[in-house]
Amino acid sequence: MFKSFYPHFKTSNGLTPKVFGCTAFVHVHNQHRDKLDPRAIKCVFLGYSSTQKGYKCYNPSARKFYISANVTFTENKPFFLKSSLQGEISIMEDSPCESFEPLDLPHVSTHGDEEPESSESISPESPNFTIEPVSSPVPASVTCNFPQFPKVYSREKVIPEQKHVQESNSDLGNEITVRSDPPLHTQPGETSTDSIDNLDLNLPIVVRKGTRKCTNRPLYPLSHYVSLKHLPPAHKNFIVTLNTTIIPNNVSEALTKREWKDTMREEMSTLEKNKTWEIVEKPKGKNIVDCKWIFTLKYKVDGSLERHKARLVAKGYTQTYGVDYQETFAPIAKMNIVRILLSLAAHYNWQLLQYDVKNAFLHGDLDEEIYMNIPPGFEGNTGNKVCKLKKALYGPKQSPKAWFGRFAKVMKESRYKQSQGNHTLFFKHSVAGGVTAFLVYVDDIIVTGNDERKKHEVKQRLATEFEIKELGKLKYFLGIEVAYSTQGIFISQQKYMNRED
Repeated sequence: MFKSFYPHFKTSNGLTPKVFGCTAFVHVHNQHRDKLDPRAIKCVFLGYSSTQKGYKCYNPSARKFYISANVTFTENKPFFLKSSLQGEISIMEDSPCESFEPLDLPHVSTHGDEEPESSESISPESPNFTIEPVSSPVPASVTCNFPQFPKVYSREKVIPEQKHVQESNSDLGNEITVRSDPPLHTQPGETSTDSIDNLDLNLPIVVRKGTRKCTNRPLYPLSHYVSLKHLPPAHKNFIVTLNTTIIPNNVSEALTKREWKDTMREEMSTLEKNKTWEIVEKPKGKNIVDCKWIFTLKYKVDGSLERHKARLVAKGYTQTYGVDYQETFAPIAKMNIVRILLSLAAHYNWQLLQYDVKNAFLHGDLDEEIYMNIPPGFEGNTGNKVCKLKKALYGPKQSPKAWFGRFAKVMKESRYKQSQGNHTLFFKHSVAGGVTAFLVYVDDIIVTGNDERKKHEVKQRLATEFEIKELGKLKYFLGIEVAYSTQGIFISQQKYMNRED
């Protein structure tokens, strides 16, 4: 019901909303379990973590909390099946109070018990039983005063045959008729008398439990306060306009919004300016790679919306190894290298600058022959034509390697040395003792050092080779916010805590 009224609702960390209190199975990774251990832990879903992206679950048996994004939910099955809800009572299947009469059971003793006081013998046709009537009075009926307890019945010992036993004792003075049926189950080698004697008359007969139902509805239903069905259409439309910007799922939705349409045209203009492809006739016997549009939103450091972004990507998973791609490896900056560089800048009071390479992958040179379909939304009257890629594009498997190879080539031509500990770090020492360092992560570049002239020279060289955007002092890199003071450099991830989507 909640999703029907809020189809685009998301949690603070972008996770899909789940039913509170439902059964959740938290995945246990391979490094945390043995071969025969379970692959998931049954927990109860409690909510969403405020410190990281993941669901918060609790295992009552182990008394442990788990925060994980790899969780399988059973939303229609609550974790606690038995609970005492408000207005819940127990209803017996039978009447709540019922009268019953206990049976008068005679005392039965075997042949090995004590002899009776009477010296007269029993008829030879009767079995070797001595039967004495119970002399203690029993109430005629007992009334149940507590319907919440289950009813318990007593057992009756069964006599093997139906006989008329006459006692000549004057104290009895009457004839007792005992009806008995043969036992239902008798073990081999065991007489019917033995099976009867082995019965435990103290075992109760348990009645099936009653069913429970709620007699009262909730006093304050949630649907009365968060539902939009009672609002007029004008009010509903106003509330929708206050919601965050919706990211389109396909090209058809994007073409209905002016801001997304302009973003797509800007992306296509950049690709054509860079001469990324040429339109050719569809070749026979060649693998044609498909493509699609990816839409996203770019945010500022404070979490506010910066701009809409549309990216045309090729479906690299349709490529064939050895046919349209070979090697795919490309290094990336490790987080420990980033911390070391920030520490050096803070210690020596170096200035940290940040550059952004616009459409970085488009500057990579391809060695393989790749054909791609016309981008969706711009087919027009192209007929049986396709795009032959001349430069790398986002999506093909060799694009990261092609881009980094081109960047490393430019840096080495500028006489920068490549670090052997991390290939994404480039540095250069001047004759006067100055040092300049470059750290690249895909299309984000950090520049620092104490040689201002060398930094200016390399910036001009990069601007001639690529389309560089100078972002000024380093403020945001790899999801980390960087702040400066007289005491040093401080890093945090405050943006993730304040984002609303």
